[in-house]
Amino acid sequence: MTSIYKNIRVGLVLLAGLLVCLTGCDKKAASSASKSTFVVADEFRHPLDPLDTNEIKSVKEILLASGKMDTNQLLFLINLHEPPKAEILAYQAGQPFRREAFVCSYNYDKNLVSESVVDLKAKKVLSFKTVSDVQPGTFEKDSIINDVLKKDSGWVAALKKRNIAPDSVRCWGQFVGELGMAPKSHRELIGVPSYKNKKYKSLPIAGLYAFVDMTDRKVVKIIDEDGKYTTPTDIGYFNADSAKVR
Repeated sequence: MTSIYKNIRVGLVLLAGLLVCLTGCDKKAASSASKSTFVVADEFRHPLDPLDTNEIKSVKEILLASGKMDTNQLLFLINLHEPPKAEILAYQAGQPFRREAFVCSYNYDKNLVSESVVDLKAKKVLSFKTVSDVQPGTFEKDSIINDVLKKDSGWVAALKKRNIAPDSVRCWGQFVGELGMAPKSHRELIGVPSYKNKKYKSLPIAGLYAFVDMTDRKVVKIIDEDGKYTTPTDIGYFNADSAKVR
């Protein structure tokens, strides 16, 4: 009986060793397959493939090194600058091809939009120009609209009329282009307030909006619908007795 147990124990040890070996082989095979897949994918890149993360990082480095851009500028758009159609039609797999990026940047302090084309292979700026009377879309930096509104007496009064403390509100700036309320080419946003407490987080405060000149950082107009919408409504979707069958 003892010899039987001994044989069983030896068999289990051998089985465990075999499993470890197989697992290690699977990992090596998976690793090898992963590497070969990456090489194949990289080898057959196409001129119209989107820019990858390394190329996008390179765009910023090239612009900064050229002196065309400084750290005060925000990169709003980085896209592939497509090669001429004739080059695309003539392209065959494995051939070298140009790699360029089109970039739109914005200097928030100077309110200036710039467009540039960057050669990612030669690591140089091919073109750079400032575009007047245009504005890019919304930036995270537009969040300073909260600071602008908190200093405006009309905005604070409108909130207090609704029994809402200014510090309990967060305002999102919606980019709307040029509305003509601020001087031409100034950056204009519509401020949309919402609650920031846990219960009503992200719930808009309807009936109250602000048009803000972000270039001069001042409120140009407030839309206040006389406190028509004053209190959040608990509809109670998940309460059994809140739904009435007709």
